[in-house]
Amino acid sequence: MGDSRQHRTRAALATITVVVGMTGANASAVAEGRAPPTNTVSADLSYARALSRAFREVARRASPSVVAITTTSARGHGEGTGVILSKDGMIVTNNHVIAGSNEISVQLADGREFRAVHVGIDRESDLAVIRISATELTPALFGDSNDIQTGDWVLAIGSPFGLEQTVTAGIVSAKGRDGMGLSTFEEYIQTDAAINPGNSGGPLLDLDGKVIGINSGIASATGGSSGVGFAIPSHVVTRVVDALAKGKVVQRGWLGVSMRPIRDNATDGVLIAAVGADTPAYRAGLQRGDIVVSVDGDVAKTPAQFMRAIASHAPQTPITLEVMRAGQLLTTTATLEARPLP
Repeated sequence: MGDSRQHRTRAALATITVVVGMTGANASAVAEGRAPPTNTVSADLSYARALSRAFREVARRASPSVVAITTTSARGHGEGTGVILSKDGMIVTNNHVIAGSNEISVQLADGREFRAVHVGIDRESDLAVIRISATELTPALFGDSNDIQTGDWVLAIGSPFGLEQTVTAGIVSAKGRDGMGLSTFEEYIQTDAAINPGNSGGPLLDLDGKVIGINSGIASATGGSSGVGFAIPSHVVTRVVDALAKGKVVQRGWLGVSMRPIRDNATDGVLIAAVGADTPAYRAGLQRGDIVVSVDGDVAKTPAQFMRAIASHAPQTPITLEVMRAGQLLTTTATLEARPLP
């Protein structure tokens, strides 16, 4: 009986698998054992071909702006990907791609190779800018990652396992992911577009061919793609890269508190565990045990989210904090200082 039941279960699952891949009249026809109507099949094929053309066009537009990166260090050779920022050779990649390297080699989409030099790094976001001596390159177009939504189609281009100009497609699985342990400030776009070792530093693209993220890491038990990849959103990338390309240090706001999450899931906010002496928080009157509810009107749900909200402001920026203390909601203003460098 056990074998018979397993056989029926497999057969049922096979039927479900076929049906859920189709819609409307197609699904009904398959379930009833009939051939789908010709006009419906034609419509489905037209949709699939239109999507295929969209993917192809994105790859065609973006590929000239994507480079393969090879590094040499005391640890051996490394591989990654980069995105061209300017016609005169500025390139963004992940800091972990070039960290500790003695030599950086960049290969363009047309096969030309160049030696690259460091321009600037930002360890806290895991971003870096390098430069090659080349002109008339094709800079990538950057979009606004705030505009994308969960479920939107995206493409990744990179050099997984050293295979340059590899294109994969998927959707935005989630936004605002943190707690991955990949960098200090985490606000990742999660995607199921296949991302593997070597994709780091490459672009995550929307269907307009614009960069809406820089691929940075994966969650995997095997080291390969498991359909859970993470990209640094473009609104973070553009701010960091703008400073690095000019040879500047990325300036972030600093409040001067230690935080803990609130264990009560029904309460939004962040618990202040400690307030540093002579800090913006101290001068704003914050106290240990306060619960910060919002920053400039935006709810702070986790310590990571709260820290990002503070760091996204420039030093000397005044911010408004809503604080719950002994059951009363208070409002205070703090003027941020520059975050100490790591």
